[in-house]
Amino acid sequence: MTVPGRPRTERDPSVDLKAVGFRYFDVMRMPVVLGRAVNARDNAPARKVAVINETMVRTHFAGASPLGRTISVEDDADWQNVEVVGVVKDAKYMKLEEQQMPAAFFPYTQHHAEFVCNLAVRYAGDPSWLVRAIRRSIAEVDPNLPVGDVRLLAEMVDDFTLNRRVVAQLATFFGILAALLAGIGIYGVVSYGVTRRTNEFGIRMALGAARRNVLWVALQETVSLAVIGAAIGLVLALASGRLVESLLFGVQSDNPPVMGISAAAMILVALLGGYLPARRATRIDPSVALRYE
Repeated sequence: MTVPGRPRTERDPSVDLKAVGFRYFDVMRMPVVLGRAVNARDNAPARKVAVINETMVRTHFAGASPLGRTISVEDDADWQNVEVVGVVKDAKYMKLEEQQMPAAFFPYTQHHAEFVCNLAVRYAGDPSWLVRAIRRSIAEVDPNLPVGDVRLLAEMVDDFTLNRRVVAQLATFFGILAALLAGIGIYGVVSYGVTRRTNEFGIRMALGAARRNVLWVALQETVSLAVIGAAIGLVLALASGRLVESLLFGVQSDNPPVMGISAAAMILVALLGGYLPARRATRIDPSVALRYE
């Protein structure tokens, strides 16, 4: 795809070309954000026009308004100096995890090349009658037209995401299990460490230390260890994030809210593991705490 006044480079991405009907953007719920969609006036004798997506505006027009400017399909004499009349929002065209690519939509009435026709139908209500109604309507136009596979878009998306949903469910289950085991482990280790210091707490209280000061001594060390552990965990999580991105659709390796909540949860578990036994230790009589083993 070439744009007058813009030199082509080897790094230019390919443009996905589509011939569409007048109601295509309405049926597919692709909003026009600038200019207009193709319409019935865009017939064969009229000036050739196209609607492009937002990615193509960024890649071929440097983000400036493309309305009224022209584009040309390289090595295709029928598609030179096509006027851009509108811009639509980006969409996924082939698969969910595809990298967003530039796209140009032409009215099929101006497209002279042969192409396979895919009919998109938006419906309401029970879809069970849909296939019969579509076949009957097409037969009324031309009984010799073959009707191929008819599928719901929702079914196609479900089939495509089945493996990813299974992986996501397993990841969720094992993630929760791992977090639970980590929480139990942190609580047990911290609680054991604080309990072993009961004798130390008795000495501090016997020397006049206030209970809240003794409690803070226990929690201070616990917080320090928990923060260090959370920091190490965040580094490891970021390092392995690319692997997670490749397995789960729509998951980002650097998600600050998720990282923050996870680290806060582990620190909270560590605080509970230190606070509860330390609180018990500071409530017993210092003479008993001194004899504690």
